[in-house]
Amino acid sequence: MVAIYAFMQWLEQKSYFRYLVNSWYFIERLARNEHGPMHTRIEECPDTIVTMADSVENEEVVLVSHSCGTFVAIYILAAVLRRNPDFGSRKGGFSFVTLGPAFDCLGGYGAQHGFGEAMATIARSGVHWTDLYSPHDPICGGRTTPIARYAALTKADGRKPEPRRFSVRVPDRMSPDAFRYLRYRFFKLHFCYFLASVTPGLFDFYRLTLGPKRAVEQLKAWNTGQD
Repeated sequence: MVAIYAFMQWLEQKSYFRYLVNSWYFIERLARNEHGPMHTRIEECPDTIVTMADSVENEEVVLVSHSCGTFVAIYILAAVLRRNPDFGSRKGGFSFVTLGPAFDCLGGYGAQHGFGEAMATIARSGVHWTDLYSPHDPICGGRTTPIARYAALTKADGRKPEPRRFSVRVPDRMSPDAFRYLRYRFFKLHFCYFLASVTPGLFDFYRLTLGPKRAVEQLKAWNTGQD
């Protein structure tokens, strides 16, 4: 038992194995509508967001998610849109930004228990959605088309556009020493979207969330290779 415990302690530091198992179990319960407490919290968040947005109607609202948090964010945004279908076109502006979303992990348990409907709600709304990924991040599902794969759309809906997608080019956004350190530390590299802010231009998480440009304007510029 001591040897197994020591091995697991070593393995966790190298692979975050227990963390990932916990995460997958959480996603499975949420995807199958078996996580009551989290669904309750998800239904509470939209009221907070709508109330906050109404109090600052001239300010832009930016909803940002990372990795498996995208799964929760999609449920939350769908609930916001159920309360206010015009939320995406609010006066102050709105942008949904997903960083390194683990789409393949999210949909791995099936979209038939609510995730597909939530994705369809977002697809129908036409909200400004930008997906940022890194080809060097093995946990990220950067090549997955979430609308086509998961949205429970009908023939009447027709084909809906995918989110705008572009790479943050992590090796160009970090110092060489930082990238060499993270290159094969896959779990730590998965958080590169919050660290890749050394070189000006192309992507900076803090500029995205704090300005001075509005998020939608800044994302459109980065998408064309401009700052």
